[in-house]
Amino acid sequence: MRRKILYLAMVCVGCVFGVMAQRQVETATEEPEGYEYVPIVREGIEWGYGWSVSPIYGKTSAYYLQFEGDTVIGNKTYKKCYRYNSWHLNKANSKFAGFVREEKGKVYSITKLQADGSPINFMGEQLIYDFTAMPGSDVMINGDYYGTVSRIGYINLRGRWRKAIYLRMYDSPEFLYAVDGLGIVYPSEGYLLNPFPDRLACTVCFTNHLNYVSDYPQCDGSEYNAVYDYRYDEDYEQIMGSVEDTKAETAGLSVMQGDGWLRVGGDCDCYRRAELTDAKGAIVDAVELSGGSEAELSTAGLSPGVYVVSLISDTTVRSVKVLVK
Repeated sequence: MRRKILYLAMVCVGCVFGVMAQRQVETATEEPEGYEYVPIVREGIEWGYGWSVSPIYGKTSAYYLQFEGDTVIGNKTYKKCYRYNSWHLNKANSKFAGFVREEKGKVYSITKLQADGSPINFMGEQLIYDFTAMPGSDVMINGDYYGTVSRIGYINLRGRWRKAIYLRMYDSPEFLYAVDGLGIVYPSEGYLLNPFPDRLACTVCFTNHLNYVSDYPQCDGSEYNAVYDYRYDEDYEQIMGSVEDTKAETAGLSVMQGDGWLRVGGDCDCYRRAELTDAKGAIVDAVELSGGSEAELSTAGLSPGVYVVSLISDTTVRSVKVLVK
């Protein structure tokens, strides 16, 4: 599945006036004291994913990944990765997702499954993460352009520093792509072994997000004793840069959010268009303005994540980030 963005119109945010009220997680641009790289390829860790095919169809479910066991291919040692839907890994009832190895911050995979569980066509080894990449380098997997590294940063997640890769695709806003020890964190049609960061601008497409990463969960009677590295419901808006979902203002631009909608208002009637774009700049909704100073944009069916609301006039663009939950 190599579906590209259905609507290729990109918005270039020329001017950003002010910053929304945000609760930012602690970050650093230089390697902080005490930082220690966390490998992705390690046993005893479970990745839990949630997927959906548009809320209007009501198709949602979950699956899990785990590395277990080694194999040698062409004199290189790989971990086997299994995908399963059961409470615990049961190889007899699981799907084989691929072979994965890691070497000095680079993660290589011979991937067998796409995020939706269907077979992947390419059978060779691919570099799927490079935590040694420098800003300006392109991310290419299986011949597809996934973005250009805009910067490398560090995020303090649950008391531990993590290295983070930020990407930009064409003229899109920058977005957090991958974190060491976690892999891709951006809701998309990709997952750990096929980290395709695309988010389709449609309401009937498969989307996928990382629910959690934890030590292999064990049951002790009625107690659930997993220790989490990451939880979507607790950590996502922090590591992505959270925003208040009630009201935000930036230099006269205001945004109100409700169930399935965003209402954006400006400080004058000079704007001719309101747009809602995802983190790569794909337009997911737009409203033409004719003399009004307020517009309502739809968020129905969108994947949770950070979006950009813009008011566009003939001379400027005013934009603000908003977290759609």
